[in-house]
Amino acid sequence: MEMCKNFYYKVLDGDSLNEICQKFNTCKQNILRNNAEIPLYAGEWVKIEVNDFIEHFVKPTETLNLIAQNYCTTKEKLIENNNLQTEKLFIGQKLKIRLDSSL
Repeated sequence: MEMCKNFYYKVLDGDSLNEICQKFNTCKQNILRNNAEIPLYAGEWVKIEVNDFIEHFVKPTETLNLIAQNYCTTKEKLIENNNLQTEKLFIGQKLKIRLDSSL
C-alpha cells in the first residue's frame, strides 16, 4: 500500500477544480476537505493528498523551470525522473513528477 503525502500545488490561471482533480488523480472531496476556500484562484496554493508520483502534460509556453516551480521541485529532478536528454519540451509531452516526501 502506498502512503499518501500532503502536496501543495500552485493554482494556474484557468485551472478549475475538475482539472486539478484530474491532474492529481484525486476527488473533489479531497481538495474540499484540505482547503477552506473554494473557488480556487490563480496563484493560490492548495493542499492535496497524493501518492509519490503524478503525471503532468506539457502545455504551450511551459518550460522545465516553470513546471518545477509549480510543483515545488527542481529542473534537475524533472530531468532525472524523466530521463530527459535535452531541456526541450513538446506540447502534450507527459512528465512524471516525483513529489518530495518533505512536502
